[in-house]
Amino acid sequence: MHVLLYESHDVLKGRGHGKDASHARLLQFRDVLGRNHAANQHQHVIPHLLSLQPLQQALGERQVAAKAIVQLLTDDRFGVFAKRNIASVLGALGERSVARDLVQLLSDERLHVFVRMSIADALGRLAEASVAGDLAQLLSDERLDVVLRKSIAGALAAYANDIPIVEGLIKSLQDKEISDSVYSALWTISRRTGVWIFPMHSTHQSRNVKQSQAQYEIVPWK
Repeated sequence: MHVLLYESHDVLKGRGHGKDASHARLLQFRDVLGRNHAANQHQHVIPHLLSLQPLQQALGERQVAAKAIVQLLTDDRFGVFAKRNIASVLGALGERSVARDLVQLLSDERLHVFVRMSIADALGRLAEASVAGDLAQLLSDERLDVVLRKSIAGALAAYANDIPIVEGLIKSLQDKEISDSVYSALWTISRRTGVWIFPMHSTHQSRNVKQSQAQYEIVPWK
């Protein structure tokens, strides 16, 4: 499976070795999806859905190919396992232009949470800086499944490297359901960004009851 995914990666990036080799690898990519589709007992749609013609037209046009593959994630004729593999293909493909499309799918409740977790993993591999803020916002969305929010934290940990993202993650530390994942992400991102994060405790009084709230100071290494 991993070999096939990376081979499809090479083809769609235009690194094939001639027309025949490119065609063969496109066939392999089709077979990966085809086997998953057959496992879901929808073999009757494979010839239509996995036609080589769109992929052949997209050969050398990675952005077009990536857009076409993203559409497979919302195709009800594919099952959870197939869609998770499709998300992995997108991560390996490395076409960042589809990152915003993938972010939008993270909150699409029509998709199984396991599929959305794989999409989050793919976003971590794509490392598109322009959607990091959107991921930080989704991380704080308590309507999303906890396991998905943890995957989003992992995606940010994979590449985020600026202070605004650190500040956004700090806000999610108060959520006990994901605090461990957020702490881990902050540890990784703060080292990459070159900052220390110091906890500070402020105490205020409300209706004769003292309350303590943790706050954090972000200090650059230099």
